[in-house]
Amino acid sequence: MKKTLPVIFGIIILLLFIYVKWSGSEPALTGEQPAFTPQFVAPATNFPLNVELKVALVVGEKDAGAVAAYEQILAEEGFPYEVVPADTLSNFTPGKLAEQYVALIIPEETGRNITPSLAALCSAYVQQAGGKIFLGTDTGTVDQRGMARERGLLSNLAGLQYHIPGPEEKMRKGNIFVPGNSPLRKYFDPGLFERDMLKIFDYPAVKTPFLPISGVTADILAYTGPQFVPENGFVMQKKYPGGGVVLYVNGAPGLLKIRENVDFVLRGLLKYFLLDLVGLPRLVASPGGTAGLVLSMHVCSGAYFRDLDRILALKLLAGEIPFSIFVTAGPDNDRPGDKRGVDVLNARKGRPYIEALGQYGNIGAHGGWIHNYWAYHFGELSDQQKEDFINLNYQALEKVTGERVSVYAAPGGAHDPVVNDFLAALGTKAAAIPLAFNSPPTHAWFNGRPEKRFWLFGYTGLTYGTAFENMLAGGKKPAEIEQDMVQLIDSMIPRREIRQIYFHPVSIARHPGMWRNIQGHVLKHVGEGNLTVRTMNDFTDFLNRHERVHFSVRETGKGYFISAWSPVSLKEMTFALPLGKSNRVRVPAGTRIKEMNGWAYVTINKDANRMAFLVPVVKKKVD
Repeated sequence: MKKTLPVIFGIIILLLFIYVKWSGSEPALTGEQPAFTPQFVAPATNFPLNVELKVALVVGEKDAGAVAAYEQILAEEGFPYEVVPADTLSNFTPGKLAEQYVALIIPEETGRNITPSLAALCSAYVQQAGGKIFLGTDTGTVDQRGMARERGLLSNLAGLQYHIPGPEEKMRKGNIFVPGNSPLRKYFDPGLFERDMLKIFDYPAVKTPFLPISGVTADILAYTGPQFVPENGFVMQKKYPGGGVVLYVNGAPGLLKIRENVDFVLRGLLKYFLLDLVGLPRLVASPGGTAGLVLSMHVCSGAYFRDLDRILALKLLAGEIPFSIFVTAGPDNDRPGDKRGVDVLNARKGRPYIEALGQYGNIGAHGGWIHNYWAYHFGELSDQQKEDFINLNYQALEKVTGERVSVYAAPGGAHDPVVNDFLAALGTKAAAIPLAFNSPPTHAWFNGRPEKRFWLFGYTGLTYGTAFENMLAGGKKPAEIEQDMVQLIDSMIPRREIRQIYFHPVSIARHPGMWRNIQGHVLKHVGEGNLTVRTMNDFTDFLNRHERVHFSVRETGKGYFISAWSPVSLKEMTFALPLGKSNRVRVPAGTRIKEMNGWAYVTINKDANRMAFLVPVVKKKVD
């Protein structure tokens, strides 16, 4: 028996090697892998000269809901795009299509009825013209009579066979797994993974519907589990000679966003496609092009007075960075009349604390006047009671601070679409609601449409907690939380996104060492120029300016020509431009530039409404 063990072991290794080669991918890692250092490196590009660089968001005859989710993220992330009806693409040859659009994005639900001639154009666009396509799960699966095809028209191009399930088959749903060695991994927070599975704290694991597939020759970047086999592929990538590539997504990331407010799946996939594969220039959605961070403290009741005394006495809130402090202002907490609230209008209770905390940042409303009563009895409150409680909270804080309240956080996460109307009527610019976790600010979806009257700042946390308190309550030691939060903050830096981390006074007052180390790590990144910490209110002002900027980027023989216009101001707006490994840029007047990993980040310094300038690209000097 001992003599046969090496032979058996060798056979197993050989079979595994054959399987990996056949599947076109690496075996999934199980969370035990060595630390993976993410690299955000600009790809080699071959853009057409003197043409506005943009992608086409391809839509069908009937505008499906998923399209709006794709368009929303493209706009929020500052990617140049154009909405293009699928039937108009037939006006192009493959070469002309590649000159007009550096990539095509075909969302789920929008390309089901594409014609064989359009499918042939897409194939030639990739294989002959070096085009790149983000391919939705069910593209080309239904013919012009509305009948299901035996396989999708772009199956071969995607490197697999896919089809809509027949009457005898059921649409399956699966959890999403992203192996540690996948290039997708860096676009998701490390705090979202239970081993390799995407998971939000206190919610079921993220699930997506997926189509039956077979014959996979593409590389598998993510899968739907529970086993890593080609038939469970979720994201697959097929590269072609000449630079063409197809990223096939066997799922419904757009529907995840509009139905469940799970934002990070679609956002991560689009950013991987457009940054890693296309190298598309963009207008970075953060001031100065760095990562951004909102540090939020929720003051819910008078139970935190002793903790606030300790925080103020020990000076635990650094004066170098501003905080967003959300306060439930009423005199009660668990029920009306219990006198356990913050009571901000009382000079002997809450008012001195609010006046002291106001020196450390911006005061916002933490919902509806009576924190726990709102949180635990929300479903019993009438719409009029909700409106009254919110109005009382805003009015009391404005009386104490002398400033208008413009940001909000939902107590206990209790919220519904009716509250949106009350917040909008009060001029609320941004709200923290337990939706769109671990994502940049976005517009949340309610009843099938996005709430555009104010921004949603989701909470960024770990699989075992969003606030430090529930992390500690779950049994995690302060040292573990500190280590994981430091890793989470480090992962934000190269993504250059705005995020929100929140806590209550009790956790930092009773674990000052943990907090000082986390805060010190934030200050380190701020000092190095890699991170911007601002209040939610200030970031919202930037985002409102960002979404109103009109711009174009063209590659010329001398570099990139940028034209930008804003009805407000272009100051702090940053353009990310791909350079490759051997190039660098010269600094145009009125800007500053930072180069990193083959990208140039060009930030406008002056307060201008309109700018047009060349960013010269030159070869690096070789020593």
